Amino acid sequence: MKKYVLLFVALIVVLTIFLLIKGPKAPDQVHRYGIYTSGPLKFQASPLESQDVAAEILEKKYSFKDLYERSPVLKDLNKQEAEILIEAGITKIETEIKTSEKPNIELFIRQPTENFNLEKYKTQANIQFLDQAPTNIDSIIKINGKDYTRNELVLNQVQLSRIQTDQFYERLLVLQDLYTKALLLKDSKQENVTIQKLISDKIMPDDSISNDEILAFARKNNVDISQKSQELKITLSNIILQNRRNAAIDKYIAKNHPNEIGKIFFLPPNYKIPIVENKALIPVSVNKAERPTLIVFSSFNCGNTCKILAESLESLKNDHKDKVRIGFVQLFSDNDWRSRLIAEASLCIHAQNYDAYWDFFKKITHSQDTFDETKINNIAKSTNIDFDKFKKCFVTQTFKDDVNNQLKYARDIGVISSPTIVIGTEVLQGTILRSHLQRAMEANLL
Repeated sequence: MKKYVLLFVALIVVLTIFLLIKGPKAPDQVHRYGIYTSGPLKFQASPLESQDVAAEILEKKYSFKDLYERSPVLKDLNKQEAEILIEAGITKIETEIKTSEKPNIELFIRQPTENFNLEKYKTQANIQFLDQAPTNIDSIIKINGKDYTRNELVLNQVQLSRIQTDQFYERLLVLQDLYTKALLLKDSKQENVTIQKLISDKIMPDDSISNDEILAFARKNNVDISQKSQELKITLSNIILQNRRNAAIDKYIAKNHPNEIGKIFFLPPNYKIPIVENKALIPVSVNKAERPTLIVFSSFNCGNTCKILAESLESLKNDHKDKVRIGFVQLFSDNDWRSRLIAEASLCIHAQNYDAYWDFFKKITHSQDTFDETKINNIAKSTNIDFDKFKKCFVTQTFKDDVNNQLKYARDIGVISSPTIVIGTEVLQGTILRSHLQRAMEANLL
């Protein structure tokens, strides 16, 4: 008996050591019930209570249909999501599922209503949209009655997460507008005035726009008003006024309703996109598990979007240096030789100084020049590096293969648009503001 007890103990010890060495498997699906922000307002995410109830604000419930009817953006995203899932289902059927009858594909999303051609799929499968939640919370599609998760489908995971990220924040934006109007109506009734009177008297009493403000706004947005078109100036003035009004209302809401929390019954994307960190330029960190990792896929030479991205990243790095890790993967078209020159130069700088790399990124994106080797050298010279060492590296194209490997990696995981940011389960694309990075970072810290 003693021999069997010792054998059992030995097996337990071996199993324990094996589990410690192997470590826990990172979950592919992440479900985060927490508080999310949109502007000055907060929203508590809760498990779905009813299939069509999207949110509850000031004791009033809003359906998903209510949100879609208020947002053309949501309708378009719904269409994109449907297309990517249907095509993934058809690919699954063609490559793995053998059936003599036309297969059935059911999607756990609402049916797109505008400009969606369901007929083009009718010879390949019977398509149905299910107005119900899946039994398995991680399922996204059903084929011939069997549930499938994202891991079991061949699709562009980055693009699907980008669509779902945009859906999540667009829903919050629509709810922010509804919530703001409801609070303004509540306050105006208490003071026995109209909402417009409340705004003009208490929120933004000064609505004058100076000519200098119009000129500065035009310069910032690369708008040519040299012809002094009065109609154009009026348009710019109205945009400035609306932006100022929105900012003033947000400030008023934050000050007068700091404890307001709406309830939402939907979550941000839950699929954690696997990123191979050694493919990116990223600082080594001993406590990286405690901080979200933000990976930028971009060129240095993508115009105004890169300039805005550089400003957003600089602000995030300054404010949250110890809370987030930022990595970079080059992404540009094969025939963009200027971006290739810049990319190879940037890796030469990175080999010497990580901070100088980001300084170079900022200076390149803010430059109005058309780049060649001379101009790239001049900007590199202004960073904190050994320029002679850099020049030798740049001239000999030391990092040519590294740039090629980064471009291939971006394509392999499905990143097709510059700039793209992957942070945890969320994907951001296009014009990425500081506020977008902040809320994504906070969401992935939950």
